Amino acid sequence: MLQTTDRQRKIIRIAAWVAALDCLLVALLFSLIQVSIPGSTLSSIWPIPALYFFEIAALAVLAITAVPYLTSPNKGAWLPFPWTAAGIMTAFVILGAFSIGLFLVPALLSFMLMAVQVQASSSQNEALNQFAYLLLSLFLLVLVIMGTWSLASPMTIAVLLTGIVLLLFANTRLPQNSIWKDLTYYFIGGCAQTLLMYLLLQPHL
Repeated sequence: MLQTTDRQRKIIRIAAWVAALDCLLVALLFSLIQVSIPGSTLSSIWPIPALYFFEIAALAVLAITAVPYLTSPNKGAWLPFPWTAAGIMTAFVILGAFSIGLFLVPALLSFMLMAVQVQASSSQNEALNQFAYLLLSLFLLVLVIMGTWSLASPMTIAVLLTGIVLLLFANTRLPQNSIWKDLTYYFIGGCAQTLLMYLLLQPHL
């Protein structure tokens, strides 16, 4: 297994802190905005958007927690984290474009940077090549999110669930330290978050 270089460790740490700070600030500020609306209380923002804020704050905590593991030779179970987090952030940015989405762009880019640097330290692939794959995957995932969301029917749930199951199956068949295996985590995160948001919004659709 390749060793993580000092430069890669530094980039991963910086990206993790940027992602964590952005997530915490967005979760905190938008929570305060929601409860400051006249007639609004903590109970009135449950389950949404409160669950979203908790989820975003949890990603911030996990980003910092993951750093020692992602910068060590044995990344173990933490290896999929930045890829999955990037997928989750992609769903938030796209579906929340008119609210919190744009404010989470720094977190999305930071998680993507973390993912690429971690993968580069675990394989022979150049980081620049991985960014190209990730940018193409970003475009495709955005199309998937917008396409499934626009169905606005039980088909949305069926398509996303089928996609997640197929991605999980494909993931088990792909070799370790493969960019394709990591990209399945990215798509799983994005599809799972889209599915969660759709299910939570069902009463409001």
